[in-house]
Amino acid sequence: MVPDWKAGLPLDTPELSIPDPSDHPSIGALINRELHRETDNPNDSPYLILHNIPPDFIEKIYWNPRAYDMPNIWMWYNEAERFLIAKRAPDMVEEAARSCLLNDLYVKTHEMGLGQYYGCFGRTTWDVYVEGWRRFPTVVVHRGYMDFVERYRVEARWWLMVIRGNKKKEMKSVIVVGVERARPHILIEEWKNDDVVQPPIKAQTLNFTMGEDGIIQITGASFTIRFSDLFGRDPANQQERDTTWTKEELERYAKMVFVDQGFITIERYYS
Repeated sequence: MVPDWKAGLPLDTPELSIPDPSDHPSIGALINRELHRETDNPNDSPYLILHNIPPDFIEKIYWNPRAYDMPNIWMWYNEAERFLIAKRAPDMVEEAARSCLLNDLYVKTHEMGLGQYYGCFGRTTWDVYVEGWRRFPTVVVHRGYMDFVERYRVEARWWLMVIRGNKKKEMKSVIVVGVERARPHILIEEWKNDDVVQPPIKAQTLNFTMGEDGIIQITGASFTIRFSDLFGRDPANQQERDTTWTKEELERYAKMVFVDQGFITIERYYS
């Protein structure tokens, strides 16, 4: 059973109805205004629910997300009920938690001689694709602050369950990254479809923390993305392999995120 579309959303998530569904510019302006409203509480919901959204508006922003200045907004649309869930653009810390991980993945892919087959697109519609799977991801990364991690897990299960069994669009890996605001703590989970167990299972969990001594502590095994999950096929030679992060690489990743949060100085990062 596919998760409830609204499951895990913060209780304070605004819910609005569009009075004129034909006025596309007004819809775009409303979404941008509500998602980027100023607030004194950083824990306010980053989500927005909008009712009475027409399919032609969704199609327009799908093909041209810059039409209404919406290229960095995550969206989920229920055409049957015509409601849209939108999530505001990530801030610098949230984006670092994602991009630092995917940059490492690109480097490792390039070292296998497959860099030209890898693309990273994130945000509105997809995250990572390989040639032949254009416009649909093989690996999706959901990242944000730890306050909303339950929602990210719902989104991970949604991705995996909606496309389960569709051989042209099958995805087997969704990575959830949660960053704590007040202390240096990062959570990484990988969610996957299983051939036997339903619904999707949590296959890997990593926790990164830093003590007062500045030492990065990592709980959990090494982090691996399977080659077949990323490229949709088995390795063809010895150079092609699963992508694994060593302990040193994971520590470097955590430090890069903690630098963006202000927990580590840039001088210390390079020391």
